[in-house]
Amino acid sequence: MASRANRGVLLSFALVCAAALLCSHAPPAGAAEDQSPTPSAAPNFPVASAARLAGDSKQTRFILDLDKTIQFSAFALADPYRVVVDMPQVSFQLAAGTGSAGRGLIKAFRYGLVMPGGSRIVFDLTGPAKIANSHVLDAANGQPPRLVLELEQVDRTSFVQSLAAASRPELRPAIADAADTAAVTDSAATAKPAAQWHPGRWRKRKEPGARIRAGAARPP
Repeated sequence: MASRANRGVLLSFALVCAAALLCSHAPPAGAAEDQSPTPSAAPNFPVASAARLAGDSKQTRFILDLDKTIQFSAFALADPYRVVVDMPQVSFQLAAGTGSAGRGLIKAFRYGLVMPGGSRIVFDLTGPAKIANSHVLDAANGQPPRLVLELEQVDRTSFVQSLAAASRPELRPAIADAADTAAVTDSAATAKPAAQWHPGRWRKRKEPGARIRAGAARPP
C-alpha cells in the first residue's frame, strides 16, 4: 500500500512539474495580441464627390467638387477634339452615369485611374475649343474646394495653333497640294514655246517688236 501511495505522489508531482514547465514557455495573452499583423492605413487620396457642366455651345464650364485642393494640368488634343486633365490619384465617388451626358462644347467625359498615383479626366468635344481658364478654388462660404475648367469655341486654325507643337496636325494638306498644282500650271502657261520648224520655213513665236529672221520665208 505504501509503495502504491508513493507512486501516486510521484506521478502527481511529475504532472505538476510538466504543467509548470508548459506554463513557463507560453507567451502572455497580451503579447500574443501584440504580435498579430497590423493593417496598413489606407492612402488618404483626395475625394471627388460631384461634377457638373454649365454653359452653351460658345462657352462651357466644368466644375468638380473635391474634399481638398490638388494640382493638375490641362491640355487639348486634335482629331478627335479632346481636352485632357491630369491630376494626382483621386477617389472618384461620383453618381452613376456622371459624364455620359454632355452640354455645350462637351459631348461627354470619362474619368478614372490611369496609373498608380495618377488620375485623368478626358472630355470629348463637339468641335474645336480652347481652354480659356483652369484653376482650383479653395473652400469658402460653405462650398468645398473645386476644380474649374472653362472652354471657349474657336475655329480649327486657332485650335491647332493653340496646341503643343508635338501634337499639331496638318491644317489643310489639300490646300497646299492645290497651291503647288496651281503654281506648276501658271509656270507652264507663262513659259515661252520653243521655236517651230516647218518644211520650207523656220519661225518662232512673234513677240511685240520682234523681227523676222533674215533669209526666212515671211509667214503668209
